[in-house]
Amino acid sequence: MLELKEVLRLEPGNAEAASRLAWLLLSLGRFDECIGFIENAGQKLPPTASMSAFLGEAYLRKGVIDKAEASYQLALNLEEANADALLGMTMVAQARGTNKTAALYLNRARSVIGNSPDLLYKYALIALDLQLNGEAILALKRAIELRPDEPSYYFISGVTWLRKPDLQAAEESFRDSLRMRPDQAQVQMHLGYTLLKQKKYTEAREWLEKSIRKDAGTPETFYYLGLIAQEQNENEQAVEFLEKAILLAPSFAYAHIALGSTYLKLKNYPRAREELETGVKLNPDDSKAHYNLALLYTRLKEPQRAQQEMQIVERLKNSGGQTTDSGVVSPPSPRPR
Repeated sequence: MLELKEVLRLEPGNAEAASRLAWLLLSLGRFDECIGFIENAGQKLPPTASMSAFLGEAYLRKGVIDKAEASYQLALNLEEANADALLGMTMVAQARGTNKTAALYLNRARSVIGNSPDLLYKYALIALDLQLNGEAILALKRAIELRPDEPSYYFISGVTWLRKPDLQAAEESFRDSLRMRPDQAQVQMHLGYTLLKQKKYTEAREWLEKSIRKDAGTPETFYYLGLIAQEQNENEQAVEFLEKAILLAPSFAYAHIALGSTYLKLKNYPRAREELETGVKLNPDDSKAHYNLALLYTRLKEPQRAQQEMQIVERLKNSGGQTTDSGVVSPPSPRPR
């Protein structure tokens, strides 16, 4: 970076050095510095599509959507087929909640990305966020062909396969990513989740515990460990894990529901009631939570409330809507950046 700054001090009009420095500041997350540099450079250099796209991304990372959109639009005015700007406009449209517009920009971007693995990866992340899983898989396959030693490509491939769902393909992708970079807590957590879904509880637990040793701040990891402890009839330990998940995320409905179900097994009815009732307030469409509440009210000799809960269970089953299932909630997906 110092070399680039020295080049620009001696040659203020060196467009290539300016573009490289802007990209470096952006990649380091120094968004304010990047914005200041590009806007200052604009007084000395003619506008370019790449610099305008970098400025748009810096504003987008800061959440300044209007300025991001204006910068990306300038980039497209200068170069209609600029892939970075098209992907940026896709994310602007997502931020505004206009997914149809986002899909249109994404389609335009796909036709100009070419063989840049970084752009293919970025495209895949955005496609994943738009639930265009097939598009994401195709882009990631090509990115891996071009750069087969990049662990993040395999990780996002695994996340995409989870969405299909294809658990074996997801497991293989996560293992590939970890072979290249073993200490990725997020990938370890996703692999643990994938093994849990396949009922491979012992190995799932090993990977989830590895993940916690690297990052003890992800509530889903403790939640999955709690579910495994439940399956292995280690209910006291399940309580410990699930309480940690709730401590990290007090509004984590699935963790409250799982904890309430565990207390129900332990015949701790006051705590079971507290957790299950909290869970259905946070997520009123969870049929298993209402079913467990019906069991609880029956044991507490509250038949009217038990009957009400069973009526809710039947309504959810017959509604044709998306009834949630507190068995295993998916891990959070990485967001496009």
